[in-house]
Amino acid sequence: MAMRVRLCGSCWSFFMAVNGDLIISFVVSSDDELAHAALFRWMLERNKANMILQSKSPFVEQFLTHEISTGRGQRYLDLLWRFYEKTGNYDKAATLLSRLADNENDEISLSQRFAYLSHAIICAQSATDPKTKAMIQDLRDKVEVAHIQLAIK
Repeated sequence: MAMRVRLCGSCWSFFMAVNGDLIISFVVSSDDELAHAALFRWMLERNKANMILQSKSPFVEQFLTHEISTGRGQRYLDLLWRFYEKTGNYDKAATLLSRLADNENDEISLSQRFAYLSHAIICAQSATDPKTKAMIQDLRDKVEVAHIQLAIK
């Protein structure tokens, strides 16, 4: 005879949290790229994008660039620049943020463009590539224009 165990709501949540962490830990420690991609999609479906950035998985950049190349867009671009920044790749973060601010996509508000430009400056100042450092004045000029546009709006 099978025995059923009924857990109270908080006990069940605790059980899932413990097992969820074990499963995530197991997948992240594996070298199975498809398992990582499945885990990342699962995390995104549950609005746990920060967990992807904290995972230290060697497949994060590949996953995000693949999703972007298949047209998945803005959410993945935002995650990618955050990934670059978190991993200390300020050159790539600044370049991507600048591209996002310059994008002619109507879905990106002026205040979001301003935020991208401001953050691009911060990343460019931390960058090591002289080409990225050279972007700083151009970015500052764009921030000034965006600031004026925001004031007029």
